[in-house]
Amino acid sequence: MPLSEQFGVDELAKWLAMDARDVSKMVSRGKLPARRIGGEWRFHRSEITQWIESELHISSCEELLRFEGTPIATQSHKTPGGMICDSVLLPECVVYPLLGKTKASVLRELVAAAANSYRVWDSEAVLKALQDRENLATTAMGSGVAFPHPGKRMADEISECVMAMGVTQAGIPFGAPDGGLTHLFFLVLATDDASHLAILARLSRLTRSVDTLISRLKDCGSPHNAMELLREAEVGFEIENQG
Repeated sequence: MPLSEQFGVDELAKWLAMDARDVSKMVSRGKLPARRIGGEWRFHRSEITQWIESELHISSCEELLRFEGTPIATQSHKTPGGMICDSVLLPECVVYPLLGKTKASVLRELVAAAANSYRVWDSEAVLKALQDRENLATTAMGSGVAFPHPGKRMADEISECVMAMGVTQAGIPFGAPDGGLTHLFFLVLATDDASHLAILARLSRLTRSVDTLISRLKDCGSPHNAMELLREAEVGFEIENQG
């Protein structure tokens, strides 16, 4: 069952697979966004989602793997096996090479690619949500990868979770913290917070754990090859998870 809009320590601890005492300690130390209401700590779903998202970006691969096993991640609408390449990222949503030279043109190109899935009902609304999110803070990480996504979930603009992947050899300035160019883009459109966070965790772990993935994708030569490289990397993760 998804998290309600507001909830307490016990419910948050359950969804994060943590001890409630540890959650309370984090709150008292100012590490979790919370409000004191009627003598109890209360959390707001959107604030906790943003906090988890920020933590994913700085978590180790081991921490990301643990998160993928938490109730808030496993309740997601991904396929039962957890493979984003099986249902969330479709072959027709892969662009190689990306032609855009600016942030605005890349976002538009990625939205058009996602629309090839026929899961996007309102492309312009999705594009505006992406632009609004980028205006708040870049979704570019270090090492040449970015995860563009809206600041809110897209339950009214898409029919189900969908991704688009784009690769550019030359790279474009996308606001990465290290000042480098971005070569690999994963557009993430989710209908619910659990799926959004689970997909981001998987993508973060993929791009960090597989040392040669980004360089191989840059030189792969075709959308089909890009999809197969990502699938190969993810299959390796699934074998690792089952081991």
